Amino acid sequence: MYALVLAGLVLGSLLAGRQSGPAGLLVPVLGTGAMVLLPAAAAGALMVYCGVSARRRDDGTSTRGFWALSSVYPRATSIINALHIASYGISLHFLGWGTVPEKVHVGDWGLPRGALIAVPFLASLVLAWIPLHYAETHIRRWGPTLGQQLSFNVRNYILTLCVPMAVALGAVDAVKFLPAPVAAVFDNPVTGAVAAGALIVGGYALAPMLLVRVWKTSRLPECRLRERLTDLCRRIGVTFRDIRIWETPGLQFLNAAVMGIAGRVRYIVVSRPLIEAMSPEQVEAVFAHELGHAKRHHITYYLVFAADFVLLARLAEVAANAPMLWSEAQYTAIAAAALVLYWGVGFGYLSRAFERESDLFGAQTMGDTALFASALEMIAHFNGISPAARSWRHGSILSRVEFLRAAGSGGAGSAFLERVTFLKIFLIALGAVTLAALGATLARGW
Repeated sequence: MYALVLAGLVLGSLLAGRQSGPAGLLVPVLGTGAMVLLPAAAAGALMVYCGVSARRRDDGTSTRGFWALSSVYPRATSIINALHIASYGISLHFLGWGTVPEKVHVGDWGLPRGALIAVPFLASLVLAWIPLHYAETHIRRWGPTLGQQLSFNVRNYILTLCVPMAVALGAVDAVKFLPAPVAAVFDNPVTGAVAAGALIVGGYALAPMLLVRVWKTSRLPECRLRERLTDLCRRIGVTFRDIRIWETPGLQFLNAAVMGIAGRVRYIVVSRPLIEAMSPEQVEAVFAHELGHAKRHHITYYLVFAADFVLLARLAEVAANAPMLWSEAQYTAIAAAALVLYWGVGFGYLSRAFERESDLFGAQTMGDTALFASALEMIAHFNGISPAARSWRHGSILSRVEFLRAAGSGGAGSAFLERVTFLKIFLIALGAVTLAALGATLARGW
């Protein structure tokens, strides 16, 4: 879900303002309103299908069981997610929503402009989450209330990304209020890029202090479990600011996360249902997995991955402005294809690789592959996920368990770690080469 929200926000920033669009506001507003409702309509159809299938299952007229419906649901939601992106792209490019900020005279301000551009996409997500909630309820027969589900989704999937971005855009807008000689420094392409980079990195580093409040967390009190987890961090060599409980009222949500690229601003959060459902040893195993993300610097490399995309997008934008290189339609098609490939394929591959590296780290840290595998299987069970169900960011639980067993019985683990090391080096090299190409391009005056 994070990738979907991020993809929509990036798509908005790429396509906004690049088309003249229909005159006035009537077509952009009405047309975009229809596009906003399209994913919700598809989600409503899925809700009806799940409801009918569940009733037939309960009265014995259908053999479609829990796992069968659970396998249909993620495939259907993948189609709905694609509809979110497609309908939003149509709104921006063909219906003129990308020109609305200029038409209402906020195009020169980053925060109002960005907020207005993102409204249709975020609204389509929230509207689709309503029938999807009831579809899940039909499948599982238990779960949170609609209010609890929407609160969780908005906090964890929308605000997690939008609040840091809003702070960054607000800071950029604040530069306009500085004295002219100071503001002129930021107008220089080089110093402006350095300042923007510093702002992004600083915001990324400090974001966990904000997110632990957005996510509704509380401090894990002094207890035997906290002592065990703190001792594990000390043995591994991972520093942190705090260990917190991820409060998820009404949700049987077994999960954990590590946030922050430095110890002074690093938080490790563990959901309350995970603590309550698992044994201390299994909690420690999940915790070790999260420490693997910190120890292997995955958060930093995600930042490098995002920075590479920004540099590549800037290079493409500069190249598009070169005489007779790309038309507007060609640029839009290339931008959309690049967005899908980079974030849809590239980020998914990177995320799955990092998850398996953390799995390997966690199992080796615990010294018990079977214990770690049991923790993964329990997470799938309590979250209502089939062990064989594929996950774009994590891979299936079954494939992860099989990988751990293969890594423990042969050289598969070493070969895999070599591939991950190459991947990290490639990300750094890609950024360096793109930055050099961008500098050379700007030097030629394009």
